[in-house]
Amino acid sequence: TALCNIDTLILNSYEAELLMTSLTVKLPSMQSNLLALGKFREVGPELLRKPMGSATTCFTLMQFFNAVHQCGPTTIVVTNGAEGVYASDGETIYFHPSIKINMVSSVGAGDAFGSCFVAQRLHGTSIEDALRAGVINSSSVIKHLGTQTGLLTQEELEKHCAHLDKNLLKKYPIT
Repeated sequence: TALCNIDTLILNSYEAELLMTSLTVKLPSMQSNLLALGKFREVGPELLRKPMGSATTCFTLMQFFNAVHQCGPTTIVVTNGAEGVYASDGETIYFHPSIKINMVSSVGAGDAFGSCFVAQRLHGTSIEDALRAGVINSSSVIKHLGTQTGLLTQEELEKHCAHLDKNLLKKYPIT
């Protein structure tokens, strides 16, 4: 598959569900999936608390990350709209909530996040800081009409990142 040639894969939660249902991996039973949710069932961000999938396939976000990492990508990102964004490097799941702002249009938010995240990583930025920059850039875009209005320069990103609460980002070990 093409996944073995991809370093960073960015999908929204719906696309992640579609990809997982198309992979030829043996998925655990529903009971195993619920047990895998374990400590996240009551607390934690949305996609870590509930099963994902379709009528024919059920899996957890952690199982998704593990299965897709086995196919090649070293960094996998799953956006979940207004809730926030998840990323995995194969050892840790990172979660950053969306920034609460008055949204004008969500058009372009995913592209603003993704392009910013990848550019930051290409410049040697950590996953944590790339997530922060991507969330800031996408929140700036959705305050405007259009897909490019509101995109921030590197200098503007650095300024906004310096003021963002670093404790918003949460880390969960992959088990």
